[in-house]
Amino acid sequence: MSAPLSWTRSSPTLWLASLACLALLAPVGGLAAPKAAGRNLAPAAAELVPRRVLVLYDASAGAGPDDNIVAQGFQMVLDYYGLVPYYRDAASQALPDDAAMADTCAVITALGQNSVRKPRPYLPWLLRQMKAGRRVVILGHLGVSQAQGADLADVSRLSQAVFAELGAAPASLKGLDQRAFRYGRRLPGLIDFERALPPQPVVTSLFEARGPALKSYVSLTHPSRPGQEFPAVFIGPAGGFAAEHHIYWEEPGGDNRRKWYLDPFAFLEEALGLKGRIVPDVTTLNGLRLAFSHVDADGFAGFSRVDGKSMCAEMLRDRIYKRFNFPVTLSLIVADVDPRIAADPRRARQAQDVARELFRMPNIEPGSHTYSHPFFWNEDSKTKTRYENRFPYKIPGYTFSEAQEIDGSIRFISSLSPPDKPCRVLQWSGDCRPTARQIARVDDLGLLNINGGDTMLDQKNNSLTSVSPMFRVVGARVQIYTAMANENVMTNLWTGPFYGYRSVMETIRRTGTPRRLKAIDIYYHFFSGEHAASVKALEDVYAFVLSQPMAPVFTSQYLEAARDYHKVRILRAGPGLYHIEDYGQSLTLRLDAGAPAPNLERSENVLGYSRQKEGLYVSLAPGAARAVLSFETLPGRSAPLPYLAEATGYVSDFRPVAGGASLTFKGFGATGRLRLAGFAPGAPLRAGGTALAQGATLRADPSGVAEISGLRSGSLEVGAP
Repeated sequence: MSAPLSWTRSSPTLWLASLACLALLAPVGGLAAPKAAGRNLAPAAAELVPRRVLVLYDASAGAGPDDNIVAQGFQMVLDYYGLVPYYRDAASQALPDDAAMADTCAVITALGQNSVRKPRPYLPWLLRQMKAGRRVVILGHLGVSQAQGADLADVSRLSQAVFAELGAAPASLKGLDQRAFRYGRRLPGLIDFERALPPQPVVTSLFEARGPALKSYVSLTHPSRPGQEFPAVFIGPAGGFAAEHHIYWEEPGGDNRRKWYLDPFAFLEEALGLKGRIVPDVTTLNGLRLAFSHVDADGFAGFSRVDGKSMCAEMLRDRIYKRFNFPVTLSLIVADVDPRIAADPRRARQAQDVARELFRMPNIEPGSHTYSHPFFWNEDSKTKTRYENRFPYKIPGYTFSEAQEIDGSIRFISSLSPPDKPCRVLQWSGDCRPTARQIARVDDLGLLNINGGDTMLDQKNNSLTSVSPMFRVVGARVQIYTAMANENVMTNLWTGPFYGYRSVMETIRRTGTPRRLKAIDIYYHFFSGEHAASVKALEDVYAFVLSQPMAPVFTSQYLEAARDYHKVRILRAGPGLYHIEDYGQSLTLRLDAGAPAPNLERSENVLGYSRQKEGLYVSLAPGAARAVLSFETLPGRSAPLPYLAEATGYVSDFRPVAGGASLTFKGFGATGRLRLAGFAPGAPLRAGGTALAQGATLRADPSGVAEISGLRSGSLEVGAP
């Protein structure tokens, strides 16, 4: 018996055809809106394009909702395609009924051979999902042993029916020397992706192809069956299958370093029919990669060795926050700065003065790193054995209190900040694994949460398996992960090299292209102010980020976008016509790079678009209840209206007219920039308004794009001189 997996570009015509398939049921094609009645999908006649994906795992074998192969590998890919996974334990939780599956587009299973104890309800249910148009991806095993159940023939028949939907049939390993298997067909680029398969295949299940629709990434051969190939990773009309030991390589010895055997993007794109999908994308704001920075409070009041007298917070104030025009979220630990409970009341008072000064700076917003910095949040946490106790700060008479760690810390830190800048961000401490109840407490207070994740993609962590998902699912709640790892990891738990944080620049580059997987996140602790090398590393990182095309925002603004990502509803209202609802602050949609541009005259609350090699980014107007996105191919105007191509901040009240436009710009600082497209090539223009210190004359470039820089928050008018 095998254990469960323990990880546990097309033409416009073709693109429009695949886009139309998103909401139409078909035996083969894009993600379809399953035929599930009973939900009022306003507006009338509009059809929901589902985004949710059900993931089945087996907790009885040690897997959990955030430590199975989907959560720790494929969820990052689901994020990229705008899908939202939710997790069910196949061993203990009931399968959702048809009504509950109405907004679910696919099912992914991450199960061992005997995970499902009751195959009779499970297999008919799985078949029903496939018949309803939902794609199914099976990772490793179907989860049902042929030796289970009273009616073995019925279980075997149902299992065969599931694989028949994928274009395959189970085959028997009986009588075959498993050491004699060899690899047959291997599709270049789709298999042997980050690491080549091992020389000798490990075979735990065997399949035969049934029909021409099956596409095999890698197949097996056996000398006793000359001329026959057995697919091991394959795509079929209703989904896909990847055999155990053909998905990823894992380094022996417990370091958990992994590399993909298969290309996870290509595999899920084909298996789930994702080509041409409209994707909510929180990596981008108005065509530019979103960038933010947040600092955990550890080391705030610690001594800096750079000058031997300053606090680390003071060193970073002078070397970073006063020098670099970039928004930063700075957190505090109450026990570090409250003289009533601090071990050194005098130093706590000094630290509090520094905190007040920092929070008054326009490029700083306050965050909480809790009251006492708990190392673990859940009494049943698997990681609690790593720590001698829960708290790094000894507070006489204090016992763990969710109210004090969350509510109390937020109140105290808000009292140190100006009234117009209350603390809104809770930065989890320690193992960063809060419970659903604790996340709910943050949500119910109207606050935002972050930490956990630790994305690295550099020479040491040279695999996409090191790119974390956007969020962790905890019951019905969501913990937002950081976009990138902090310096604690890159300095080997602060043992050196102290300049190690410079390697985050490689992660920033490689998560930006060829796919834009992550926003930029400059994330570190205050103890980066301790050493000259660590301070210099921060200076290098900030300078590098400021040299990139990006939209700088506060952490709270990124978290609002990540929070609202889960709420976005996409509805097909007609051929080439889509309604985007409940998008809130998730203001960007991404389409394939070769997708046709939207028809802006027929669209509503669509500011514009930017075509880049990473995709076609469509920008939505903030504050609207709904946007209408039209791809109708109607005759264009002789003089097209201007539209927004890029902006380093938020754009609202956008009103294009022939040869000009007016808008409101809200960005960070006074160095904002935007690009308007749709002007006549070389057209002379004049820009004015409160967003500019003084009016400016400019000229559209040969492609009809005008760039306006030096913007601060305010109104802007652009038109003929």
